Amino acid sequence: MMKKILAILLAAMMIVALTACGKSSEKENTNNSDAPAEAAEEQQEEKDYFPREEKEELSVWVPWSANTVSEISEVWVVKEMEARTNVHVEYFTVGAQEAQEQFGLMLASGKYQDILAGGYYPTGVSGGLQDGVLMDVTDLVPQYMPRYMEILNANPEYDKMTKLDDGKRVAIYQINCYNNERMEGENPWIGTAIRKDWLDDLGLEKPVTIEDWHNVLTAFKDNYGACMALNAQGVNYSGDFLTAFGVLGGMYQDNGTVHFGPAEEGYKEYLKTMHQWYEEGLIDQNFTSFSEWSDPNAKFATEEIGAGPIIGSNAGTILKGQGYTEDEDFYLDTVAPAVLNAGDASQYGMDIPVCSRSVTLSTKCRNPELALRYIDLFFDPEISEINFYGKEGESFTKNENGEYEFTDVIRHDPNGVAASDKIAEYTLKAGEYFGFYNWAYAVPLVKTDNPDDPDLNALQGTWKVNVDLCMPTNMTMTPEETAEYYSYFTDIQTMAAEYTVKAIMGEEDIEQFDTFVASMKNVGLDRCVGIQQNALGR
Repeated sequence: MMKKILAILLAAMMIVALTACGKSSEKENTNNSDAPAEAAEEQQEEKDYFPREEKEELSVWVPWSANTVSEISEVWVVKEMEARTNVHVEYFTVGAQEAQEQFGLMLASGKYQDILAGGYYPTGVSGGLQDGVLMDVTDLVPQYMPRYMEILNANPEYDKMTKLDDGKRVAIYQINCYNNERMEGENPWIGTAIRKDWLDDLGLEKPVTIEDWHNVLTAFKDNYGACMALNAQGVNYSGDFLTAFGVLGGMYQDNGTVHFGPAEEGYKEYLKTMHQWYEEGLIDQNFTSFSEWSDPNAKFATEEIGAGPIIGSNAGTILKGQGYTEDEDFYLDTVAPAVLNAGDASQYGMDIPVCSRSVTLSTKCRNPELALRYIDLFFDPEISEINFYGKEGESFTKNENGEYEFTDVIRHDPNGVAASDKIAEYTLKAGEYFGFYNWAYAVPLVKTDNPDDPDLNALQGTWKVNVDLCMPTNMTMTPEETAEYYSYFTDIQTMAAEYTVKAIMGEEDIEQFDTFVASMKNVGLDRCVGIQQNALGR
């Protein structure tokens, strides 16, 4: 079994996914009238369970990093949770960009922590279950997670999303919410931004169509010597520009029929467009070294680029406020994904449903009851509050309308530490995959002192468009399908990734696109599409 895991991991570590996407589907809604009373009784039992009489321990493997805190054990909420529960959690942290590789090394060692955060198992949770690495918690979750089950019982569509096709539970999902007021998928958090102040200076409107973008980028190059950034894989994470041609960078569906984007004619047209822009100097000539996560801020601020992908919490005037630039006119406006023709519906390349991130218990978990009860605590509104806002009266307050506001301790650090970094001293920011993911916390976090500046919801709302091409996020394959699928698909992804970059740079003849598609079919592309079609049908 370990040889099998190593083989899959080595292949998975060679690949960077072209585009991530997912879409939840509507299900029939039925309610268990006895569930609230049962949940209340079980929650009382959990209140009696914590704090533990004697110190107990759990271990958690999780991607995490912070600029102002060297160890996760120093974070205020981590220490607060230990004080409240008498459970010491030993976190084994890795950087997000190296998480897949580090997860593979952990698997190869055969030494697993009690709780494993993130969906890093190379063949999915069903594969991890079959390989004996991930624990089947089907019978344990209803026993030890009353808050979680209360939500799932009240929302059968969420319940279905959190189980495998055969009804088994392996992953325990975070549930996206907005200040515990409503459960809903997170706003798009990454997309394309543009120097609005430059557009204004040139008398130009925000670009809509591919032709508009060509004209604007040409003007930016001629007037400012700036270009547009592009993801190192040649396709932006959110699918911007690619979706204008009706495809995504991976598997997608069009009216219930599954396709692989890089094998479609629309992908060819995208490559031709990007190659033209690259040849004209409208795209960063060093795009193959560009990271959407770490590079946009400095490149925008130094005027190397005038457009490109950015995380929403860095749009508007945020970079100016963080000291990246002293240009008083600097303003990054968000732009909806481009369309081919005026009047076309804009398409975003990924969807974030209510149930997204997850954790699993390893089969080496020392105390499954303790682990599940601890995770369930993070579905408590009070715990969720401190997990995202920190210590009331110190890092946050609530105004007369009950709205959250971060204090000057967070927003105006005397040493100039950005609020997005300072908050890491108090909270785990992303919740580290436990309980609710309260994405509302970012709104007051990046609020500026200028009342005329739009808030984060308004900036990210520009990207909130159609996601019709996306596959359901929690769609699963059977263990047999998973093994067969990845025996082909790892090579296919590698082929597509390499061809994309070379085609944009002119190192591959795009007119020979059919030959490239045939080569992918020769190693099993049609079978991979068929497996995905079967899974979608279920």
